[in-house]
Amino acid sequence: MPPAAIVFDCDGLLLDTEGSWSVGQAGLFARHGREFGPEHKQALVGRSMLEAGPIYERFLDLPGHGTELTDELVKLVVAELGRTGCAPMP
Repeated sequence: MPPAAIVFDCDGLLLDTEGSWSVGQAGLFARHGREFGPEHKQALVGRSMLEAGPIYERFLDLPGHGTELTDELVKLVVAELGRTGCAPMP
């Protein structure tokens, strides 16, 4: 019998992934010679990848590369999650 529903947790509702996103974002910035700070986190938190792409383009001075930057970020976050895991939210 197929499942009655599927939940996609993309915003930390079920799993505490924010730390892994922060590590990934800092890594992305470092790869592009930049430092990731609180003002960057504030501008990006809660954004979809579609919304975040242009923001990364602006912060990293790479216009037109939003998709590549978000793809790179996802790989970094997945690697961090694989390394550290994540806890369920209370």
